[in-house]
Amino acid sequence: MLQSVRDRPENKNYIISDSHNISVGAMWMENSWSDTIKHQALYKFMLLSRAKAVDYIPKLDESIFPNTEWSYVNVMLIKRVGNVIERLGIGAIHENAWVAAIPTTIMSYLR
Repeated sequence: MLQSVRDRPENKNYIISDSHNISVGAMWMENSWSDTIKHQALYKFMLLSRAKAVDYIPKLDESIFPNTEWSYVNVMLIKRVGNVIERLGIGAIHENAWVAAIPTTIMSYLR
């Protein structure tokens, strides 16, 4: 679930929430892409790397998501069209939330 929280002229910052509506991270998306999102179920997150600290994420519940070194993962919001994936936004999610989501592995091409 995405909710706009802090905007800039060229992009928007969204809170990323889990299926229980608990904030788990945040994402930046260009206005041209964010205006096209209608059905959030069509999009997925792709894991990119780990992150030591992320300054654009709102404070998370530390009883669920402890703030330790390297506790975030960098992600990319993607839209899959056939065998091609389009990048819509970038962000970070707490590692505990990523693992709890039970991610799957797929082979894809980036464009």
